[in-house]
Amino acid sequence: MVLYRLTRSNPPSEQDFLSAWDLGRRPPAGLSGRDRIRQEEAYKALSMLRTLEAALRYARKYPKVGSFVSKVAIPAEVRVTNGGDHANVHGVEPRLALTWVLSTTPVSEGMK
Repeated sequence: MVLYRLTRSNPPSEQDFLSAWDLGRRPPAGLSGRDRIRQEEAYKALSMLRTLEAALRYARKYPKVGSFVSKVAIPAEVRVTNGGDHANVHGVEPRLALTWVLSTTPVSEGMK
């Protein structure tokens, strides 16, 4: 499976492959039970996009996230959840995710 990740550097660094949880973000307060567990799991996963077009749309909407888009080959044994344009990649350390990067290009090139 190929997914896309917005990055701030080219080549990407481990910092570019940190989860929201690793960056210190937490789910909104007030969640409990299964909702809390589900949200924590999502925050700990690596957020990616299913198509280049979706990555470029996201880059236009949130330009501070990254100026580059990395194409990433996700091994079949890795757990991926969510639907639509978004995907959560579970249980992956940044150093390992870097080894799966196939290419990285400036967002501006993809918008031409």
